[in-house]
Amino acid sequence: MKDAFHQMIELRRSVRRFKPEPVPTEVLAKLVDAARLCPSAANKQALIFIAVNDPELAGQIFETEKFAAYLAGAGQPGPGEEPTAHILVAQDKNLAIAETVRDVGAAVQTILMGACAYGLGATWLRSFDRPRAAQILGLTAQHEPDSVIALGVPAESPQVVQMKDGDVKYWRDETGQHFVPKRSFEEVCFLNGFCRPWG
Repeated sequence: MKDAFHQMIELRRSVRRFKPEPVPTEVLAKLVDAARLCPSAANKQALIFIAVNDPELAGQIFETEKFAAYLAGAGQPGPGEEPTAHILVAQDKNLAIAETVRDVGAAVQTILMGACAYGLGATWLRSFDRPRAAQILGLTAQHEPDSVIALGVPAESPQVVQMKDGDVKYWRDETGQHFVPKRSFEEVCFLNGFCRPWG
């Protein structure tokens, strides 16, 4: 189980190109149920989750989303590469508190890891037309959209690379391979005190 966990951590990248294959309703149910069980500030449980795999609705939600700002237009999935499912995360304003924003992070990461476990690709988006998404999905004024997760069968395998010169921008090479720079372990992880090395 430990090896599988670390494998999933390494495999879990933001996927922005998908195959035109449906995401089963049962899988979406498992993902949102896992998110429902995540930590919640003051146990308010202020989040709701709306899963979408109806092709027409999924297409409408996709039209509200903006992908990969660093890549400009090249980051947006092209025709035939669109996500076939989405999970919208919204806050119930009657239950939410200032710390609820942290609940969102825990829930979304759980969904992203779960998607990876089911062989799906996913990306967490906060750049989307919230009022339009709320209208499409019939949300009331009480529920405020926070994030949307685009999901599907992955058509790409982004790779992690060592960050150089502090450059955080991800990129694609001439073949379309996506690369994600990450800071080194030594730069951000310490043992028994700040800037104290491991071993």
